[in-house]
Amino acid sequence: MANEQSTKTLRFNVSPNGYPPYLIVKNNQPAGIMWDVVTLIAERIGYDVVAEQVPRKRVDTMLQEGYIDSTPRAIEWTDNPEQFLFTDPVVAVEEVLFIPAGSDLHYDSRLPN
Repeated sequence: MANEQSTKTLRFNVSPNGYPPYLIVKNNQPAGIMWDVVTLIAERIGYDVVAEQVPRKRVDTMLQEGYIDSTPRAIEWTDNPEQFLFTDPVVAVEEVLFIPAGSDLHYDSRLPN
């Protein structure tokens, strides 16, 4: 729980649809890896976190206008990244594809010759 004397607020974009497992929004309640990290750090430095659900196409503008303070995103996914400040990566990610164990689809990781 944040310090009761804290008046500092971090307005953090959680996106209306989330981005599981990094952000999950269920019944308007945020959760997920990024939410956990941000709220833990914010608590330690005396900030309260307020979840804002901003559609992706409006995030950059709303950051620049001060409506929200931060959003989780990879620098590689950002147009004009020089307009923003980025932290070090919070999670090292390696995207993979997965299929149900009983699927007829067979995957071979070897490249054809």
